[in-house]
Amino acid sequence: MGYIAYVFLITVVGCLTGHATDVDSRLSHIQLNGPVGIEVYLDDQFSGRTSAKWQGLIIHDVPPGHHVLRFEREGFTSMDHRFELPPDTIYVYRIESFIPEIEISQEGDFDEGRMALRVGRIVVKSLPIDCWVTIESIANAVHKRNVAINFDNVPPGVYHSTYSIDDQHLAFDLEVLPSVTTEVLADFVHGEVLQKHTLLHGSERSSADDTNHTSRGPSDQEPAPYTTVVDFFSVDKPPVMIGGTAALYKMVKFPELAEKAGVEGVAMIVFTVTPNGIPADFEVRGEKPKGLGFADAAIEALRQMRFQPGYLQDKVAAVRMSQTIRFTVD
Repeated sequence: MGYIAYVFLITVVGCLTGHATDVDSRLSHIQLNGPVGIEVYLDDQFSGRTSAKWQGLIIHDVPPGHHVLRFEREGFTSMDHRFELPPDTIYVYRIESFIPEIEISQEGDFDEGRMALRVGRIVVKSLPIDCWVTIESIANAVHKRNVAINFDNVPPGVYHSTYSIDDQHLAFDLEVLPSVTTEVLADFVHGEVLQKHTLLHGSERSSADDTNHTSRGPSDQEPAPYTTVVDFFSVDKPPVMIGGTAALYKMVKFPELAEKAGVEGVAMIVFTVTPNGIPADFEVRGEKPKGLGFADAAIEALRQMRFQPGYLQDKVAAVRMSQTIRFTVD
């Protein structure tokens, strides 16, 4: 990260002549410190290259106000720095943290369809559309001026990202999946970042991270009403899943989006076994990775199961319990 220092100028009075130096007291100067050979642009205008002589670059007579510095270096991703320049000031900034551009080459025969599964895509949208985007190891302070900005061929993983407008900053850990478009909406109006995933190719089905999973109840039989819920470890006789986990996994359907992307996952669901053995009131306690439908698929499988009800003090009881379902590719 760069550091900033301010050194206030003192107007020098010509003691020998009795006249003050004739300068515009509002203009400021910029001292940039950094490696040799960096091209510097101030407000999209080329200002020069950093040199060993000046241990960087000096930009003279810059009017106060909001400015943008852009730094370009061969073999590296360009970097922007936004700042507010006070009047009559020397503004010092150190150029650091250049991100190398990664060039990927391949040898030998390959299956293009399978290779496509190894990278993903990021699409960033925002409200309002004009903002600054920083994505760890991918982009540093990119000015987004249009409806969307795209990042292609991104390796799968979790990337810390920041979206900024003036003094408002939204931070979010976005998840890139192979062969999947990760679409991010930075909503500055509501102060939140939303994420959804869609397949890069073929049929698409999207799922937002903030989806609310609620119970719809089975069509053939409704859960018995209840007023009190007992914890699984507090009952005398806990509920028993009829058929066990073998029967449960027969009901599990691999999410289409995850299956086409070749991604495995896991979901942990908390639910209530009602007095007549019908599961209800599903809650997603954990899902990894998010947004590919693993939680929905787990809930649908559990919804079809039936249980021997739990007992407390020789009476049937509504019991709260959890179930973890793993999705693996054969």
